[in-house]
Amino acid sequence: DRKMLPEIQQTVDALYERATDLARTLHAMDTNLDTEGLGQVDAAIGYFEQAVALQPATAGIQFNLGAACSGKGDLAAAERHLRKALELKPDYDKALENRAETRYRLEDWKGAADDFGKLIKSEKCEAETFQKLGTAKYHLKDFKGSAESLGSAIDKGLKDKEVFRMHGLSQATLGNCEETLKSLGAAIAMGVSDKDVFYQTGLCQFKNKD
Repeated sequence: DRKMLPEIQQTVDALYERATDLARTLHAMDTNLDTEGLGQVDAAIGYFEQAVALQPATAGIQFNLGAACSGKGDLAAAERHLRKALELKPDYDKALENRAETRYRLEDWKGAADDFGKLIKSEKCEAETFQKLGTAKYHLKDFKGSAESLGSAIDKGLKDKEVFRMHGLSQATLGNCEETLKSLGAAIAMGVSDKDVFYQTGLCQFKNKD
């Protein structure tokens, strides 16, 4: 980061500390923020924005501003600041995680797939990361990638009817009847009632009749 005059740096530090204190308070609150909570989000965003205006090339401030915008529900602004944080610090794992989640919520399937694709390289990668990567690839009609990622989520113990549905339909597109029947059967058992699920299940049953 650029060196700043001491008095400007003190101002940035004070703004950042005040905004961070507010962000910590919000983190401890229920996700369904009341009017007072939303006011605190706005206050935190205001402080972070002032800090960014004084010191824009700081990844941590950009990240926290993005997180605050996400807390308010302004996902487009959140994605913009998280992207800036990663431009400033490409190995900023927390920013990558937050941007992946933000892009997923925005239904930016290409961006989400790119980010989650980087995250699954971690040894600590959880089932939900594979689930979201698989979901993004399903919407991109990358059924091979979707089947692989959703299959990994299932192997890691995730039992979710929508995961089974998308995994089964992806496998059906690839012509893998055994995996199709296994996953779609699980989805149906969990209450899924879907035309494509029933059709592909029937189709595979018919193919296997002999």
